Amino acid sequence: MPTNNSIPKRLGFSLLAFLVFFGLLETGARLWEFLGPEPSMPLPTPQSCGQGKNCLEGAAKLPEASHAATGQPTTHSQQGIPMVSRPRVGWGFKPGTRLWQGNVLVSINSLGLRGPEIPRPKPPGEIRIMAMGDSTVFGYGVDYPDTFPSQIAAALSAATGTQVRSIDAALPGFDSRQSLVVLRELVNRVEPDWLLVACIWSDLYNSEEPVTDQGILPLASYRLLVRVLGPWLAPRSIHWLEPELELGTPAPDRSPRVQLAAYMANLREMASVARSAGAGTIYVSLPAPIDLDPAGVPTYIAEYRQAMAMVARQLEAPMVDGPAYFRTHRATAAMFYDQVHPSPAGHHLMAQAVVQVMLPLLQRSAGQPEPGVSQVESAR
Repeated sequence: MPTNNSIPKRLGFSLLAFLVFFGLLETGARLWEFLGPEPSMPLPTPQSCGQGKNCLEGAAKLPEASHAATGQPTTHSQQGIPMVSRPRVGWGFKPGTRLWQGNVLVSINSLGLRGPEIPRPKPPGEIRIMAMGDSTVFGYGVDYPDTFPSQIAAALSAATGTQVRSIDAALPGFDSRQSLVVLRELVNRVEPDWLLVACIWSDLYNSEEPVTDQGILPLASYRLLVRVLGPWLAPRSIHWLEPELELGTPAPDRSPRVQLAAYMANLREMASVARSAGAGTIYVSLPAPIDLDPAGVPTYIAEYRQAMAMVARQLEAPMVDGPAYFRTHRATAAMFYDQVHPSPAGHHLMAQAVVQVMLPLLQRSAGQPEPGVSQVESAR
């Protein structure tokens, strides 16, 4: 029969053995991450309207997956675009890959961004526009030349006679905190002249899994367990909307991925990082089908847009009012795939809105005359 003194000793020994076992397990998991193959993960998919259904009447249809006969060496996942784990931001693309998103081919360059390689050193006279945001800016379901960052560069090149290059630094599911990390990492490599900040949807909509500075899963042993169980786990999703509640209203047990004060601080810091690299900042308020509703936009969405407008005023930075531009130009639901993602037609209209703001800035900085209406129209 154990004595009273032996019980604490056994408990202490058991605790010590558990700590040693867990320490060895964590060390082994970290060693496996360092030496083993790069982990992959499915793209966090937006939960558009409950159970992945599209509840937007009259919306454009996503391109169907019919690429099997092309024979191109690409990667495809039934759960979404394959991603890899990334420290500090949670996930990202594997550099140098080509992926299918439905029937849209997505090429990832050596920086892990969508689009062609970015020349270095920067060619003399070239103007670079770096766009930050989530899948709405990345171009969900849209070919790269049809994304609004690409269209902006093409239109400004034609209007100014200067080579303008777009750099799509937006990544699916990224909020302003993640975008800020990406900007800090790449700004000196990319050398932008202008930064387009279009972060909102992944900040304001709510999630059960906020991203921390250490990434989504800080313990290597837990990350390893998730990888092992990955085939049997449901893919992560960002809860864009709660179908039982008013559009844009968070569920009672959830909150925005980025609180309003942190959101404003991130927007200011992005401008500061751009300024330190010699670039100007333009804030872009993204439109959504809710802007076409005569009942108006829910307060929850309006507050984040107002916060962006406030930061732009405080920093005396230009701002593109996408919602107003869409309403003025009588946009329809066909400009979108769902509640947030623009169709090719929506990207085209968004590019027009940005060009209208950017063209006078570029011509002014080049000492050229201010554009008239005809010049702006031709740039579109």
